[in-house]
Amino acid sequence: MTTINETNGTYKDLIDDVASAALALSEWSDADTGVTTVTPGNDSDYTDRGRVLEHGPSGMFVGLFYASSYESGNEYIDGIRCSLSTDWNTTDNIPAGNTDTTEGDPWSSSVGNDRHASFNDVYEGTDFYETPFGCPISESSSYGDTINYFGSVTANFLNIAAWDSNDGSYGKAGYFNFEHTTDQFWASGDQPWTAYTMLNHRTDYDFTYLSASSWRQFYGNSRDNGGDYCYYGDGFDESQWGFINPDSNDDTFFFRRPVIYDAGGTPIAYVESAIKNDVSEGGSHGDTFDYDTETYRVFKQSGASQSQPVSVALRYE
Repeated sequence: MTTINETNGTYKDLIDDVASAALALSEWSDADTGVTTVTPGNDSDYTDRGRVLEHGPSGMFVGLFYASSYESGNEYIDGIRCSLSTDWNTTDNIPAGNTDTTEGDPWSSSVGNDRHASFNDVYEGTDFYETPFGCPISESSSYGDTINYFGSVTANFLNIAAWDSNDGSYGKAGYFNFEHTTDQFWASGDQPWTAYTMLNHRTDYDFTYLSASSWRQFYGNSRDNGGDYCYYGDGFDESQWGFINPDSNDDTFFFRRPVIYDAGGTPIAYVESAIKNDVSEGGSHGDTFDYDTETYRVFKQSGASQSQPVSVALRYE
């Protein structure tokens, strides 16, 4: 397990730090040496502004790319595009198999917009806005701009939290989470994975978030307030509580994990890499909570131009 300490760096730094943390573990490997990062400020294509990681136990490929001008509602989002696919084409440097490709991806002309073929879109919001799956950070930035971030990678999960506190007009906050679920309620025979992203919008301060599960179902939704849902959507129970005991003599943190359901609606496992942190009654940004052998770190940021924060406690160990 490897933590990425909270720091200020460029988009390149963020991608490199996450890749380095993952590649220090035997469960992760570099899936495409033709995709790499270059000096900040280079305007070359995505293969020079990203990394592709293969997670061996789940068979999933997670691509990390700097991306700009993804449309989400009436806004354009810059940040880290975190692509998900069941295979990777190293000849053409593009996702393969089941992918979450949309028309906004630079590889869409080669792959086809097969998010809809690979996953079932349940809510119109995902289809309509082609919302990017990843870690949204700003509405107006460049590859060499500095941002704030922290994260953690272990054998079974990858967390990224990032925000732009420099741009008073367009700064945002968001996080991305990928988890391979090994501790199940019953022997389902599946090797489920989950993935999640969340951001806050500047215009109306709502929150858009997408979730995916290993049963090839893709979920997207938007809510108009409350940035502490953590996991929500068909296929998941909402995480509960996420608050600190108000008794000044007892700082116990109360939470209930989100529950994952299989395609038939049967509960199968908990999401263990992210839990709810109540915006009002939870921890402050940077607080840590220990549960059993696990440590969670609070991400509670809004970016420079937001009135409401995104709030979550992410595994950090």
